[in-house]
Amino acid sequence: MNQAHYFVSAVEVIDNKKLLRMLPRALVSRQNVYRVFEESLEIRQAFLERKTFTVSIDGNLMKGRLVREAGSDGIHYNLRILHTTAHSESVHLSQISKQGFESPWKREYPRLSIDGLQPKVEVPIEVIFPRITGNTRGEVMNFSYHGLMFEIFCASLSLSEFVDQKLRIQMVTSRGKMLEAQAKIIRIYDEVFAPGKLIRGFGLKFLQMREEERQYYNGLILDACRELQKGQG
Repeated sequence: MNQAHYFVSAVEVIDNKKLLRMLPRALVSRQNVYRVFEESLEIRQAFLERKTFTVSIDGNLMKGRLVREAGSDGIHYNLRILHTTAHSESVHLSQISKQGFESPWKREYPRLSIDGLQPKVEVPIEVIFPRITGNTRGEVMNFSYHGLMFEIFCASLSLSEFVDQKLRIQMVTSRGKMLEAQAKIIRIYDEVFAPGKLIRGFGLKFLQMREEERQYYNGLILDACRELQKGQG
């Protein structure tokens, strides 16, 4: 189920014709350039202002916007790629096709994207978890044997969650089944999509689940993998 969708390229980040950053070998995917900037007041302000930069990926010009990511190794900023022309996107996809490789993060179990699976099979679609403002619902983006990733909408950059924080969550499946688990936040990412409005994403690792609920969740994984295999047949 793995696909070649990353490649390594020289990347330049330009702001008003001024070269801000030159990366000889940056990791690039269809949507992102990874680990472009470290945390600083200037970059944080550009992120909050939803500032757009010119990005040159091996000479192919496009636009990019900052995404803030926090993990076990600290905080850094990726660039979300924004294609302004069909030619730019075509060249970028061609680079992935010719130079691409599988994910550099080796996983014992693959992440299963929700897109394309429902309504064919039952999948977790929502996470309910506690925040300072009360229980909040988030949309599941992908899931795996060990954990899942989900997103919520925020009014502002929030410091109420942090990496390694433990949470008691509820997962709601596409058929209304409710599963509970204790989990740990291993990744947080934020992207400003409008003035004062953010998408916050969480990567969770499961720590504990009751045996009967673990068996039910494992069944979801198995059914999803079978469905994907049918699509490849």
